[in-house]
Amino acid sequence: MAGFTRSLGQKTRVQAKLAALREGLNLALCRGLVPLDVEIDSQIATDIVLNDYIPIDHPLASLVFYCKQLLVQYPRTNLRHIFREANLSADILAKNGGQALSSSPFLFMRVHLPL
Repeated sequence: MAGFTRSLGQKTRVQAKLAALREGLNLALCRGLVPLDVEIDSQIATDIVLNDYIPIDHPLASLVFYCKQLLVQYPRTNLRHIFREANLSADILAKNGGQALSSSPFLFMRVHLPL
C-alpha cells in the first residue's frame, strides 16, 4: 500500500478529494506504480469521476477531466468509494505524516499492512 500527504490549500471537501486524486495519480504515474486500486472516502468525488458526463461549465469540470485523463493512462485501474472509517491508508498517513509535513511540503509512504 502506498499513499501520500501534502497541503492542498483551502478547498471544499470534494475539491480536496479530487485534487488529492489528481496528485496521487500523477505520483503513481511518475513512480510506475501499476496496477492501481484507488480508494476515495468521498462518495460524491467517486461518483463525479466515474460518471460518463459532467457539464463543461461545472465548477469541478477541469479537475474531473484531468483526473479522467490520468486514469485512462493506467491499465487495470480500479477506482472505488471506501468509507472513511475503513480508509486505513489515510489513517496511517494522518498518524505518521503530520510530523513530517512540518519539514517537508510532501510525504510519500509505502506501508506493508499486517495480515
